[in-house]
Amino acid sequence: MKPVAIPFAMHIPVISTAHVPDSAALDRLRDDMPQVTIAGYDCGWFVRTAQIEFKDSHAWMAPIAKWAQANVYDWIRLDADGDVVEGLEVYDWEAGNGAALIDTVSNGQQLRAFSAAAGTSYAVNESISHGTHRTQDLIPRFLAALIPLAPSAQVVQYALSPYGYQDAVKGGDAHTWWESTDALVMLEDLTDALNRKAPQGFYFGAHPGDGSDFGFYEIEPE
Repeated sequence: MKPVAIPFAMHIPVISTAHVPDSAALDRLRDDMPQVTIAGYDCGWFVRTAQIEFKDSHAWMAPIAKWAQANVYDWIRLDADGDVVEGLEVYDWEAGNGAALIDTVSNGQQLRAFSAAAGTSYAVNESISHGTHRTQDLIPRFLAALIPLAPSAQVVQYALSPYGYQDAVKGGDAHTWWESTDALVMLEDLTDALNRKAPQGFYFGAHPGDGSDFGFYEIEPE
């Protein structure tokens, strides 16, 4: 085969995991339809929808596969930060198994207290965490701040992603995971997710005058 300067490129739509009914739905689909290629990663799944027969598919996946095939997509990517597609079912993980999972993995009372304080609007130029850089302090607070700003499916996907977070929460502040690379990766991912939710003209991160003060702050003019 002759080498090419620019290889063939695939176009794969990135849609929200809010279109998935719960965190185990893809495992059940894989068990029932082993011919379908499903590849999971930390915040979602790749699914080869071209291999899905509608009559044999699970009820929640059939409309997704039909949408993908109608738009000539052989693959889809279901991602915690993906777009919600008009006309496809949106599931509230928190109303189903999401609430229990969040309580299990995320210091439930503390997380819900932060969530209630944040409300449904941006608390700009106000700190959500101050005086600490410990991952065991920042990760639960960042996850809590994300709850009012993102689909619950996305929040649960972050909490359940294979970082080891669940075991660390159960193990307490002394758990060795909090000092691991995985903990730093999760903290970075949550920071990026919150920054993408920042209103125009603001960013999520450390205050320019205090590196231990985290929140949504106005971007200073250059």
